[in-house]
Amino acid sequence: MKKLLLLLFSASIGFSQITALEIKLVDANVGTSNFNGTNSGTTESNDPGLNAIFQNYNVSSYMVKYGHLYPPFEGRFTEILCDQSEATQLKNDLIAYSSVVESVRNTYPSAPFSDCLYAQINTLGNGIPIGINNGIVVTNDDGLNQIFEDFDVYFYVQTAPGAINEALQRTYNVVCNCDNIQLKTALDNYDNIINYTEFISPGYLLNNTAFEKTNPVIAPNPFSSTFSIQTEESISNYLLIDSIGKQLLNTNSKSELDAITPQLNQGVYILNLQFENGKSAQYKLIKS
Repeated sequence: MKKLLLLLFSASIGFSQITALEIKLVDANVGTSNFNGTNSGTTESNDPGLNAIFQNYNVSSYMVKYGHLYPPFEGRFTEILCDQSEATQLKNDLIAYSSVVESVRNTYPSAPFSDCLYAQINTLGNGIPIGINNGIVVTNDDGLNQIFEDFDVYFYVQTAPGAINEALQRTYNVVCNCDNIQLKTALDNYDNIINYTEFISPGYLLNNTAFEKTNPVIAPNPFSSTFSIQTEESISNYLLIDSIGKQLLNTNSKSELDAITPQLNQGVYILNLQFENGKSAQYKLIKS
């Protein structure tokens, strides 16, 4: 569990000489992390050219950032930790490797994605998508359309289609070709349509080796009170984290997890499961 906490909360523990770069890969299958669950993590990808760049710098970690709201982008974002003094030249070398790397941005460990967020409309029927015009989402509200045009919003869909809960029905995934900090400000200020917005923190799969038996089925998800976890492997620990990285529960008891989930607010959470076989994985939960 120390590995997970280091990844999720390293921004708050003061690595004065360590910085992070977020890499967007051209293809999720080329340049992805070779992390195999070892204690030290990995500094290697599955691409020799990318590894050659890493070897020239003081790289301490290379991980995939999961949980992006736009399905075609899932697995294409990665995070590299490196010496702060070498970050600028490393970034330049990565950008030059354009056959594998689409873009690179300076950030901090476990930073939210920069181009997507959750947005909840105030009432059903106002601010809903009705089409696409020149690649920009069009809704039934002129003011929201202007914001989407200003910030090049190309993806706007319900977070949980078919949800029974009315609040969850009003929650949308928003993705833009923009700086989502500015988009969030514009949406928050448009409070006659938008109730709230929320940045998306990434999840980190702590073991990406193949393991057939460990993949659990979590249902229902979205859940309203509790949920079941069906797996052939024994679970040794449950770690529950909210969308901004705050640890809510760390226990070896499913009963303790079931006791806290009915009290959670509506929203998105990360559940880390550690198995008796030594493997770990994370899953996104939606509380309706």
